[in-house]
Amino acid sequence: MGMSSYVLDKEEEHFNKWMEAVDAFCIEKIGLSVHDLDDYSWAEACADGLTPEQAFNDYYEWIFYGEGDN
Repeated sequence: MGMSSYVLDKEEEHFNKWMEAVDAFCIEKIGLSVHDLDDYSWAEACADGLTPEQAFNDYYEWIFYGEGDN
């Protein structure tokens, strides 16, 4: 496995754990899984360094108020 493959694996692992946290936050706040929500650029939010809570809040503003970044 080359270094780039290792880095990609670590990024994927980080994103998957981050998405699990987003999913748990969504279920806690609105009773829906992140997989039940409209399309949103979760990968971009993760790459931008948003916490799962910040990403959910951005999604919520975007979908309900049209004010989020995505």
